[in-house]
Amino acid sequence: MIAIFVAIKLLNHFSSRHSMLRVFTGASIASVFLLLVFCGLFYGYPILSVYALAIWKEVYIVVLIEVFFSFLNLLHSVKAAKWAYGIMLACGSMGNALGNFYVSGFVKSIGSMYSLYSSIPVFMLIIAFSLIWYRLQQEDRVLKNQKYTVSQFSQVVGILRASKYLALLFCLVVLSQVAATLVEYELNSILAILYNNVDERSQVLSTIEAAINSLSFIMQIIGAFVFRFFGIGGTFVGIPLVLISSLVLFIVSAQTSTIILTRITGKIFDYSLLRTAKEILYIPLSRPEKTHGKAMIDIFAYRMARGFCSVLLLGLTAIEAGFMTTYCSLGIMIAWAMLAIIISTRFKEFSLVHEAETSSEDMQVPR
Repeated sequence: MIAIFVAIKLLNHFSSRHSMLRVFTGASIASVFLLLVFCGLFYGYPILSVYALAIWKEVYIVVLIEVFFSFLNLLHSVKAAKWAYGIMLACGSMGNALGNFYVSGFVKSIGSMYSLYSSIPVFMLIIAFSLIWYRLQQEDRVLKNQKYTVSQFSQVVGILRASKYLALLFCLVVLSQVAATLVEYELNSILAILYNNVDERSQVLSTIEAAINSLSFIMQIIGAFVFRFFGIGGTFVGIPLVLISSLVLFIVSAQTSTIILTRITGKIFDYSLLRTAKEILYIPLSRPEKTHGKAMIDIFAYRMARGFCSVLLLGLTAIEAGFMTTYCSLGIMIAWAMLAIIISTRFKEFSLVHEAETSSEDMQVPR
């Protein structure tokens, strides 16, 4: 958690002073530097190196993705993002699959430590492409016209509170992740009863994960058509409603297949439609909201949800009320749906204003 606070602090410092593309390049260079330092530390202090690399792995990818999409949100319109963001997520899924294939195929032959070093050329390519893109892409106009500094954590909290729906979106992210974790806990508890053999249980879980990854990739590809048919708001609200229906079906039928369906459906939406819709929600907002507020949500809210869920499960276990897990999930999903309705309504108002302002700027021709 300390590393998360440090990452948010640094992002707040640099993103209010530099283009997000420049911040992305700097974050990539810093990631390579820390990787080399922690790998070198392994030869003298192996245990400390392993802990440092685990923290680095948890933080660096979240920071890079957050900064990258913050940059895209400053450039793209809502209409363009509907088509582009899902494809980008699909490309990320393909990269993840290629990485897993590489690890499973070559780690045994070259060793785990050398496999870490082999990621450095990939980072070099990322840095090279970002530098080329930076030379071709001008600094975003908003940064040139607005001079502001956000360095204190209280200032970021102030941005969330002043925003029309960022604070609500923060709560929605926490609720959605808690609900997903509770469903996963319920599923694991049921599978532990049905499959005493650990290998058989692992096989079932692997099949579920394979289904999630495959169907998520498909949904990322066709997500633009879903948004075109249902709209951003309709999709954003429909996700928790579908999950509520699936969970109610599990409560009524008590069939293992229905909780598996809820788990798979929830993760598919989380990796595709929900993630894309959440990014698009930032587009009509101001630059501080798109950068500082987004960093607070994307980096801190997800980790906060894990901690809250752990406390909730420990509390239910302590009072021997584990059977209430499903009902807690249902209540949280209902609250999630209510927040989604409010956010989607306010997003519709903001997006109309944003599109009008964007069209007005595009029509202006310098004399």
